[in-house]
Amino acid sequence: MKKILLFVTLLILVIGCSSVTNDVSDPNKIYRLSDFSEIGWKQKKPFVTDFPQSDKAFWGYFKGHEVGLILYPSSKLANEYGIPAADNQIEVIDGKKTINVERFVCRGNTGSIESPSCPNPMPMYSEYVVKNNVVILCEIVKSIMKGSKIKADSTSFCKDFAKNLEQ
Repeated sequence: MKKILLFVTLLILVIGCSSVTNDVSDPNKIYRLSDFSEIGWKQKKPFVTDFPQSDKAFWGYFKGHEVGLILYPSSKLANEYGIPAADNQIEVIDGKKTINVERFVCRGNTGSIESPSCPNPMPMYSEYVVKNNVVILCEIVKSIMKGSKIKADSTSFCKDFAKNLEQ
């Protein structure tokens, strides 16, 4: 009887303590805006820019940082049309945003109340990640201030944001 009890106890321990890693990411999953709301993304307004072949494009906030989403009907379209669209939204030439950049921030002197100006407009987004059918645009996330240099950690913020969808 003791041997059976010992065997059953060991069996329960082995089964209970074993870990199986399941990849919960489905490469064929088609994400909707509601999937992002469920992980804490707060939708604000649609982009004015018409992104070819996209279903929807909105910007909003996640943990205090601006995140833009461009949704496509498929992963193939997100890669084919979304990557060039994202490149346009983060494009900087000669230290200034290009005409294709919709969301931008002003750096430097912003003028006066009567005559506001933006002498140094920079893209709001600095990095992007393609997750299945969605292009995720992320603003610069300052992680470390070192003297006058700022180490941006946007890529990992974008990747971490995308990983939240897998939970």
